[in-house]
Amino acid sequence: MKSDISEFSYGFALTSELIHTYKLFSFGAPYFINQYKEGKAGGGYDMKLPGVPVYFQFKISDTLTTNNSSNSSLLGLPYHRFGIRSRKMSSQHELLLDLESKGSDVYYAAPIFRYPSELDHHFSTLSIIENSAFVTPGSIGAIADDNPHSVSFNKKDSFAIFRSDPKKIELAKIDIDLPKIRERDEG
Repeated sequence: MKSDISEFSYGFALTSELIHTYKLFSFGAPYFINQYKEGKAGGGYDMKLPGVPVYFQFKISDTLTTNNSSNSSLLGLPYHRFGIRSRKMSSQHELLLDLESKGSDVYYAAPIFRYPSELDHHFSTLSIIENSAFVTPGSIGAIADDNPHSVSFNKKDSFAIFRSDPKKIELAKIDIDLPKIRERDEG
């Protein structure tokens, strides 16, 4: 089932909570890249947090609810899945890997919910982060073919499944350690 929320609404709600949770107000406004720059060197992301080398690529996930879904035996039902575009369609994944290789924290971020009422609830209770799945591009690794791929996950497990070659990957935890980031930037 397709999500009833937009990538922009989810991205705004997550960004707002990240800024609130990590008290990033004094660093300035978050930077949302435009689509032209998103596909160029140094891009690939949707949002960079203010003052810290942390980047997010927002994804909206489909909710899968049937036993014949490809990962139902591994994840149970329901589970969620977002796509990663093939190399022939986009260099986004490679651009994200490049940012990560330069020492930045980079995440794909996707909601573990699909309805506007859930978005409203999680936004008003500051629970967007805990109801999101985060995957680092590095946990997926380089993609050597031109096929579309996907990442599937559920609310209860600490791992996701990357396909088209089924591979278990760890879900990431968001921990913006401002003293560590300042030390890394100064060093």
